[in-house]
Amino acid sequence: MSKIQTISVITPHYKSKTLFDTIDSVLCQTYPSIQYVLVVDGTEGYSVEEIRQYLHKKAPSRVHWQVIGLPENKGTVYALNTALSAVYGVYIFNLADDDVFTGPEILKEWTAYMLQNQAEICTARRQIVSSKGVDKVRVEPCENEIVKILTYTPQELFDDLAVCNYIFGSSTAQSMTAFEKYGLYDVRYRLTEDYPRVMKLLRNGVKIYFFPKEVVCCQSEGVSSPGRILSLMDENESIFSAEIYPYCSAQRNIKIKHGLWKIKTIRYGKFLARYARANTLCQKFGLLAMYPENLIRYIKKLGG
Repeated sequence: MSKIQTISVITPHYKSKTLFDTIDSVLCQTYPSIQYVLVVDGTEGYSVEEIRQYLHKKAPSRVHWQVIGLPENKGTVYALNTALSAVYGVYIFNLADDDVFTGPEILKEWTAYMLQNQAEICTARRQIVSSKGVDKVRVEPCENEIVKILTYTPQELFDDLAVCNYIFGSSTAQSMTAFEKYGLYDVRYRLTEDYPRVMKLLRNGVKIYFFPKEVVCCQSEGVSSPGRILSLMDENESIFSAEIYPYCSAQRNIKIKHGLWKIKTIRYGKFLARYARANTLCQKFGLLAMYPENLIRYIKKLGG
């Protein structure tokens, strides 16, 4: 009988009001040996002591937990790297403080799949739900993107992801050996850890495996949502310039596609920001006239 290997789950916490739901989704996992590291990144959310008391009261013996407090908010990348300095699991799973695992068997099944394939990195599906956590909005990545993950070479997948990312940190796990070989998350970026990381691994020829299940449930207004993407545009441009463009096989084509994506994303971000402030139907329809590409989304929302 093979020895059970410990896995690690990391949660950076800033100000989520649903943190304890996140914690509960880890504590209920059936995998027999879990290390759970939470990093409190600043003080707008629950305090270190509140989280420790909750874990002390509810954590089962199979979950070995640790809470690390940072004196000020330094961003997602710094918080994750702080947690990585403390982990010892064979595989590492990131779980944001407003996300939950979709079921108690997920880590057990996901880990078995990675062990079977000796995967250094393995992504899966994620559910996107409304901000109230009631309605499922969509599942990512889509079927066409999954086919690409399964069939493309690392370079082909790199070139395809160069314009728009569809491998998300919230539904992607990595091995400890991957961090030992390729380093921690890039500290040049404050909030975006997953995109530059995936591109770095692909540049190094690492195969990305796909676990065919929906593993996490994420709220629709996360850091990378269209409503907040405008605040990340400068960071995204830095990532494109440093991590992507120099390594593309067709640079001119990728630069044109990236420019079109940027225009589309900025327009959608502005539309969402203005639509959220609109108080009347007249104002909302006026915005749809200014941004007609969003009319189909609006009709689907009314019908949903």
